[in-house]
Amino acid sequence: MTAPTLTLHEQMSIPEPGENELATQIAQCPSNPPVYDAQTFPDGGLKAWLNVIGGWCIFFSLFGWVNGVCTCIGDAALFTASLSTCSTWFYRRRAFAFGVLLTGTSIGGVVMPIILEHLLGRLDFGWAIRICTFINLVLLVIALPTVTSRLPPHPKPVSLWYYLRPLKGIRFLMLSPGCALFYLALYEGMSPALAGYLIPILNATSLFGRIIPGIAADMVGRFNTMVAMCAFAGIIVLALWLPGRANAPIILFSGLYGFASGAFISLIPALTAQISDIREIGVRSGTLWLTVAIAALVASPIGGAMEVRDDGAFEQLQIFAGVVMLVGTSCFGVARWYLSGGNLVAKRMYLDITAILSLLKFLFISSSSSTTEQTGLPFQYQHSKAILPSVDLDLVDATKELQTKIVRTTDHKAGRFVKLLLDRGADVNFQGGYFGNALQVASFKGHKEIMKLLLDNGAGINIQGGHFVNALKAASAGNQEGIKGLLLEKGMGMSML
Repeated sequence: MTAPTLTLHEQMSIPEPGENELATQIAQCPSNPPVYDAQTFPDGGLKAWLNVIGGWCIFFSLFGWVNGVCTCIGDAALFTASLSTCSTWFYRRRAFAFGVLLTGTSIGGVVMPIILEHLLGRLDFGWAIRICTFINLVLLVIALPTVTSRLPPHPKPVSLWYYLRPLKGIRFLMLSPGCALFYLALYEGMSPALAGYLIPILNATSLFGRIIPGIAADMVGRFNTMVAMCAFAGIIVLALWLPGRANAPIILFSGLYGFASGAFISLIPALTAQISDIREIGVRSGTLWLTVAIAALVASPIGGAMEVRDDGAFEQLQIFAGVVMLVGTSCFGVARWYLSGGNLVAKRMYLDITAILSLLKFLFISSSSSTTEQTGLPFQYQHSKAILPSVDLDLVDATKELQTKIVRTTDHKAGRFVKLLLDRGADVNFQGGYFGNALQVASFKGHKEIMKLLLDNGAGINIQGGHFVNALKAASAGNQEGIKGLLLEKGMGMSML
């Protein structure tokens, strides 16, 4: 009796185990984010890059794990942990950091099949898989001590609304289908005759696609880069893959598409972090990947159905993939439009602690707080609006409400405004301005509530910079004995004076 076999279109009509794994793994992501949501951490440093190295080990190992639902649940936990912790360690170089982290999947996609092929030529299947598992184990042992959170977790109650709430925002609502549509085309498949030598090329160029666009994204804008790379991917599918019949254009397409798809994969977490409260990145990432899981699961059946209707050809599938990518690109474009307030050319200025520094200076130090512009609004509001372009309307309205009613604001109301900025993703340890950082401003002026708010959000108590060098000296210069006592209680040494 001969073993049962499947025709090509029957194979393509059924989701591959890897796609089932992908869908299961991604769908599990929403159950993990609350564990990993943390506070804002400073840029760079050894510990930050150890997180990237650990995350790289995780993504390298994920490629070669045995398919299965149980393993996928574990993979999803690792996936969410590595992305969520990395996003909190980096701010200005976040896209580049994600690019470095996600090169693990590209290298794993090239190296692991080669290792497995050589092992199968010398050993039986069982021992070949065991050796691959031991390789993954070594990588994960490296990841365990390096993927860490600087602050202890802050448990939150979890409900269905907790995951649906991000979809209220138009930017996130556009980002989710944009990613899902691109994944729908990403997993459409290709002829086995081509796949053998095209996939290694695609994985190799994808490695560069995860790093180079990440560097560019941090300079010219992450949404700008995503729109450009996704549009490029859709165009080359229709202009190069669809009409290509010889080997040369197909190989060229594989290389270019690998670069573009690598950029897409590495920029997703950076985009999610950019439009999210830093403490909810894990939850919002889980919601986004859940929508992607659906697309990843149905992609192969759709491709198989199109291949059957096209009598074994790929033209319908190619047209579908290219069009879906361009539709996904338009979703990213809409999200970028709302993010920039309708500005087509300007790169959005990232909301960081410079805004807090400037606003605290005007709120607590400036004596000309009643100066008004032609609009009749206090000068502080005009200044804050100038340094906070393209922020959410609710933030601008809240700023206006505070500034139009306050001449010399109270500690309580100032705390509300600082909290508003922190909730929009401000980097609490950003260095700049006369005082150096926000903690030194609050120390100099004696605002205990703001100090506690900053410390609770990850402000480094020993960070130095600015005119007074550190927070303890700032409190001393402002004759704030109570603040000095608070800083000493938090672990700051008298030697810092």
